[in-house]
Amino acid sequence: MTLTQTKPQAVKLPIWQMKAELKKLADEIREDRAVRRNKANTEGEKNSAELCARRTAKEYRHWHIAYCLLRGKTYKQIENKVAKGR
Repeated sequence: MTLTQTKPQAVKLPIWQMKAELKKLADEIREDRAVRRNKANTEGEKNSAELCARRTAKEYRHWHIAYCLLRGKTYKQIENKVAKGR
């Protein structure tokens, strides 16, 4: 899901639903990373889990930014480590 697809959904959702979505995504990221760290898994499973964790983390970031903006933070406050010129 891209930010352009997420933004209209985020605006329509109440804050508590956005918070629930963030918690769900965080749990998915943790599960995928646990699979990656498990030594019993094959390389293919580890690579697949890493790919899923990265995709989910990107989606989580978009939801987090939308959530913070709706709560009144500025983009600079959210992304305070962004390089100058971005």
